[in-house]
Amino acid sequence: MGSFQRPRGTRDLLPGTMQRREAYLRTVRALMHGAGYGEVLTPTFEHLELFEAKSGAGIRDELYAFDDKSGRKLTLRPELTAAVMRAYLEEMTHLPKPLKLYYIANCFRYERPQAGRYREFWQIGAELLGADPLLGDVETIALAWRCLQAAGVETLHVRLGHLGLVRGLLAEGKVEQPEPVLRLLDKGDRQGLQEHLLTIGADEVAAPLLDLLAARSAPSQEQLQLATELSQSHPSILPTVGHLQRLLALLHHANVPSIHLDLAIARGFDYYTGMVFEVDVPTLGAEKQVCGGGAYDLLEAFGGVSTPTTGFAIGIDRMLLAQEQTRGAPAPLEALDVLVVPLAPQAIPLAWQLVTKVRDTTALSVEVELAGRNLGKALKYADARATTVVVIIGEREVAAGEATLRWLSDGTQRSVPIDLVAATLRAGDGSAQAPLP
Repeated sequence: MGSFQRPRGTRDLLPGTMQRREAYLRTVRALMHGAGYGEVLTPTFEHLELFEAKSGAGIRDELYAFDDKSGRKLTLRPELTAAVMRAYLEEMTHLPKPLKLYYIANCFRYERPQAGRYREFWQIGAELLGADPLLGDVETIALAWRCLQAAGVETLHVRLGHLGLVRGLLAEGKVEQPEPVLRLLDKGDRQGLQEHLLTIGADEVAAPLLDLLAARSAPSQEQLQLATELSQSHPSILPTVGHLQRLLALLHHANVPSIHLDLAIARGFDYYTGMVFEVDVPTLGAEKQVCGGGAYDLLEAFGGVSTPTTGFAIGIDRMLLAQEQTRGAPAPLEALDVLVVPLAPQAIPLAWQLVTKVRDTTALSVEVELAGRNLGKALKYADARATTVVVIIGEREVAAGEATLRWLSDGTQRSVPIDLVAATLRAGDGSAQAPLP
């Protein structure tokens, strides 16, 4: 090993991993465009105050913040939601609504690295501005589910809640600072929640909040029944209960299975206003959450007009780990379709002509053997690259105007006129016995 190592909390993505990653992202992009979303990309660094306006000054300890040469306070982006909202206010307010935006980008947070958690990490995200609140919730959850399914991960659990329940109860109890309560709920800290509610004198709503927390692992119907019963004595949460009932019914029609109500989800962020959801891959252990999102309204806080918005973000790094659990770790290098091996000096021009023609007329991956190996060593290299076909051009082949095609899966081979090699490879049947084009 050399004297230099990658910074703590980062990772190197090798060719095999990148191949699997890019295949997943191509599918996600197709799903996004199929649902009418347009891709955006914001700057890697933004003004520090943008994220402090969204999350408070306390977030500074988690940021890669710095002063530029003119003394401006900047930071590498820790997430994309605030940046996309800033871009909307600067450049997209004139566009028709609902407005559908998505992004695939890297983010940076100074956190303790763990399995699936890095200081530089990648996210897939979507933001939906100006939709009907109920229909926007359905759209967001259904799209997130389809993007997650595209990874081919075996087990995904969706947990769904609505902050209208907790915020409604806290408003009835005249709790002026709901954020500490939301954080304790999100952590599942029953004792801490009980003590905090006692300290602030929220006796009137302590019991229903503790009931919601205690029921979070109960079946969805039991939690919905609990919320319905609470709404009889706390009418402020009645609209939220109705919203959840309609949302669950519509998600069934949108083919989103495995939904578990968790009415104590708070997502740990102050700006969420309504529906919230999280998606877990249980086999990932402590860092099992791969997606989170909900309904929010940041635009007014950024100086714009209040606009209902829903969104989600998927952690690409964790999804890749979940893929590895399902499919096994990817090979360090991409598989190769065709390796062309020139075994004589006069074969080298033919080899490059052939490679150029295959690259121009097919989608196959094709290489010339560049190390000057003999045939035996070239075949070992081809096997290590999981190559499909080796094209051999030696003195005999040059004299005959042919190439020998060898299929490594079964060792069969055939001679093919040099001007038909590209068409034979393009046919892609993998058979040495197939008739020539």
